[in-house]
Amino acid sequence: MNELETGKDQDHHYIPQFLLRGWCNKAGILTVYTRRNGLVVTSERHPRATGFEPNLYALEQVPPERKHVVENEFFSPHIDARAAPILKKIVEGGFKQVTTDERSDFSRFILSLRARHPDAVALARARGIEEISRQLARDPHEYEALRTESSPESLTEWVRRNQPGLISNFGVSLLPRVVGHDATGERLFRMPWTLHDLTSASFDLLLSDRPCLLDGNALEGVCTIAVPLDPRHLLFVSNNQVQMERLRLANPNEVVKMINRVSVVSAAERVYGTSGQHIKLVEKLFRR
Repeated sequence: MNELETGKDQDHHYIPQFLLRGWCNKAGILTVYTRRNGLVVTSERHPRATGFEPNLYALEQVPPERKHVVENEFFSPHIDARAAPILKKIVEGGFKQVTTDERSDFSRFILSLRARHPDAVALARARGIEEISRQLARDPHEYEALRTESSPESLTEWVRRNQPGLISNFGVSLLPRVVGHDATGERLFRMPWTLHDLTSASFDLLLSDRPCLLDGNALEGVCTIAVPLDPRHLLFVSNNQVQMERLRLANPNEVVKMINRVSVVSAAERVYGTSGQHIKLVEKLFRR
């Protein structure tokens, strides 16, 4: 039996391996910056050995075959499998040939990078429990009218007894809906996209464990999103024309410096690079 059938533990990559591979050397290894005992250290990892948490999106108290449904039936086939060839197409010179469907799929991928981070998932779990508990307790008189002597004292207790996992899983089960939010995805799709080829820069882009760098509100108002696609290619999505023009005219080294600073400051636990060349920058700015 495979993991899907048995419900075994699974490593859920909140940073997809295909994205991490862009920072790998010829041996398939990338550099990972982390902070240990207050000091920044570097290590070498294969993409499958970093950027994940066991059972990150796993559902609780469900049949084994449903435990990893969010990963196996949404993130893996509908987000990552579709985005991987699009990213490859973009960095290999096909940015202007990206189709409408590909742009739509890549928009969902960009949104997923924020929604699937462990901090965001933990928040979704907590808020999900709060919301469904509030809904279940909203009209207690309706439950009282149907309650028998053998029934639990509240609808919440009835759900816990008869639908185990429903309350604790509510927030995580909504992740596909959050990533597929039509209004946000449509806005991202329609904003101007710019690819910055930074091959002439003196050093590489870094990748944060929060790879989607957001300034503003993705749903309304002025918004700028930056996503490093590999060490030499940076995708900007923005409706701030002044900022986009400024970036277009900027020296490639200055663009890389700016993005690397933001990436390090934004990181939660890890920063990724092609080598240890950015150790001084990471030591200075990596807060956690």
